[in-house]
Amino acid sequence: MEYVTGKTLSAALPRHGFSLRQFLDLAIPITEAAAAAHENGITHRDLKPDNIIVTKEGGIKVLDFGLAKPSTGIGSVASDSDLPTEQMTKEGRILGTVAYMSPEQAEGKSVDARSDIFALGVNFYEMLTGTRPFSGETPASTLSSVLKDEPQSLTKLVPSLPRDIARIVKRCLAKDPSRRYQTTIDVRNELEELARALDSGETMADPAVSPRTPASLRALPWIAFAGGGLLVALWMSDIVPTSFENAGPAVPTFTNARQITSAIGVEDFPTWSPDGQTLAYESNRTGKMEIWVQQIEGGAPIIRTPDSDSSNSNPSWSPDGRNIAFISSQATGRAYHVMSALGGEARRVMATANDTILFGAPQWLSGGAELAGVAEDGTALEIVELATRQSHRLTLPVEAKDTVDWSWFPDGRFLAYVEAVSRQAQTSRIWMMRLDDDQAFPVTEDGNSWGPIWSRDGASLYFISDRGGAMDLWAREVDSERGPVGSAIPVTVGIGMRSASFSSDGSKLAYSKGRSVMNVWRVPILRDRPATWADAEPVSSEQAYIEEMDVSPDGTELVLNSDRAGNLDLWVVPLDGGEWRALTTHPGRDWAPRYSADGKEVVFHSHRDGTRDLFIVPSQGGVARPLIQSPEFELQPTFSPDGKRVAYWNMNSEDIWVVSTEDGSRGPLIEAAGSMPEWSPDGNHIAYAIVNAFGSTVGSIGYDTEVWKASSMGEDAVRIAGADGWVPRWSADSSSIYFLRDQNIWMVSADGEHERPMTDLVGKRGLMGPISLTTDDRYLYFTWGEDIGDIWVMDVVTDASE
Repeated sequence: MEYVTGKTLSAALPRHGFSLRQFLDLAIPITEAAAAAHENGITHRDLKPDNIIVTKEGGIKVLDFGLAKPSTGIGSVASDSDLPTEQMTKEGRILGTVAYMSPEQAEGKSVDARSDIFALGVNFYEMLTGTRPFSGETPASTLSSVLKDEPQSLTKLVPSLPRDIARIVKRCLAKDPSRRYQTTIDVRNELEELARALDSGETMADPAVSPRTPASLRALPWIAFAGGGLLVALWMSDIVPTSFENAGPAVPTFTNARQITSAIGVEDFPTWSPDGQTLAYESNRTGKMEIWVQQIEGGAPIIRTPDSDSSNSNPSWSPDGRNIAFISSQATGRAYHVMSALGGEARRVMATANDTILFGAPQWLSGGAELAGVAEDGTALEIVELATRQSHRLTLPVEAKDTVDWSWFPDGRFLAYVEAVSRQAQTSRIWMMRLDDDQAFPVTEDGNSWGPIWSRDGASLYFISDRGGAMDLWAREVDSERGPVGSAIPVTVGIGMRSASFSSDGSKLAYSKGRSVMNVWRVPILRDRPATWADAEPVSSEQAYIEEMDVSPDGTELVLNSDRAGNLDLWVVPLDGGEWRALTTHPGRDWAPRYSADGKEVVFHSHRDGTRDLFIVPSQGGVARPLIQSPEFELQPTFSPDGKRVAYWNMNSEDIWVVSTEDGSRGPLIEAAGSMPEWSPDGNHIAYAIVNAFGSTVGSIGYDTEVWKASSMGEDAVRIAGADGWVPRWSADSSSIYFLRDQNIWMVSADGEHERPMTDLVGKRGLMGPISLTTDDRYLYFTWGEDIGDIWVMDVVTDASE
């Protein structure tokens, strides 16, 4: 028999089901496998997640044909003695797979390929929701459920799912075989059509209609989600009855999705010219980020920022169409620049009152007379008058921390912005600020949410979030007095959206479609030369984002955080190539896992309680126990060698703190604006990174950083490595420290006297992961990845234009 490696579908299935994109990637090959059996006259009769293997390469294997029977197609006969009997009680009751039986199979009637189609429907339902459609306390009650019960609607359990997938699954689960799809090829074709619509952006979710809304209004086309999958109620607000505020935002139709760019790498943050014919966007197709323009009706893209040593990003077209503002990142810092839309030399624009660096994406105010952005410290919006270079500040009631995403309501009544640790953060929150009294309202409470966009009347706020699995567009109603009202509703499904922008007349929508992919690599520690890509080998090869990791003390496995199953969880990865094992499955996101010196426990920080708190979980699996739960942000924990203390970064004070694992007492250890603490194996010192002002780019983090060390009591601090040293990791004998610098790994002696590069990684597209490095003294483990993104455009169709 063929030896198949991988994990069963039941083991890979997330608690709340796969995202629609993940589901289709699995369901289509599963259906094709069943179709291949049917075409060869075989009915499987025991299709269930335990009999489906997801290989390490992401492929599908349908196994265990031990219960299969030859078939001549529809109408073939099987007796009741042929029923699956995985386990029998003394009373002869059937156990094990009854939840996946078709009604005719459960009754001992004739079975054919349509029985497998019913089983596919049960599998599909479970893959999308995390629950089975038929269940009971006993096998008999489960069989009764299969025969009599109608499962709860998919769209009620998962409102973000489109009606097309609910229709497909419902037809598979028809009690009467003649009402089901008659062949698995038909099921596959339906799934492939849905996948094509999803890829093109023409599939979207249906809104949750309020029960208070009259049926006659629910039928109106202006509240139907249709076409391409993106929205704005902005242009429809004048026909929404104000007496039905709970009905949710109105959404027009989107059609004619087409891809505008296709360069290798990422194209992101599209911005429209006022006439709606041209897009400006950022792209790294040349190896560094530059500003490009592209006509949407065709023609070659044109670079607007060539011959520059800086990284240029986040373009914003002026209201008169003459200029483009953008962020320019250089060795001396970041600043706003403005250039002609036709190209040419750009001029630097800074806030002259206090020379504050404008960090947030630029936006034009006052008809183009002012330019504004979030200040570097994240505490205020800085507004610069271009004619005089004078500036003034608008203090933010909740610190934005470190983000480029914000949106100014056109009439100046509201401001929406993102609160996040960094643009790479997997958890962020959107706030709405009322400018009359500076009151702030949270628009989102959890998840990863970005890109707020106001409706023209201020009645709705739209944003990009992964709360439904993939990054999609969501909408939430807002009230000028009460702030956000009702619940956010999904507008697109499975797009994988990075950013979005609407044309000034509301007739078109541009968006970047893609994601960040990061995988683990390792290189040997060489004593005579730096390791190159020729020496490197991949540890993982997934279409997932792996952020931070640690190698076990015995060097046999890694623990890392990954979104491979949809949520950002901790996984244990055997280095001999075995199956990955989920260490955490909590809906909250988990980061920065670190082993204890004995390898028995893993400490990590998590967003489970709304901030970032510290938890400890047994490395072999079990219940995670809280170490710190507080309103403050605690990140990047690391065990002391004796396991009695954990050092961590207190983000609120920006210092290194320590907490006792025995009684939970905690306090500051190193007051030096430090992060990334790392205890030396001999227990005598702590290495850490200090973040200074903006400087050159470390990975994707544009800061000037240094590696320092202090005694384990927080004394005698001394700088070990400057010039952008980052993420220190000790050697096993505590004699040296490895760290990241300039897309490579370096080593410095513990006394700071000698340093040398350990890698020379050139010639490969992508970037080194900005916060991930670990070693077992034989290999250096790091992450490497690349953002993927292309610009797409859809037409917005309203009633007036139909």
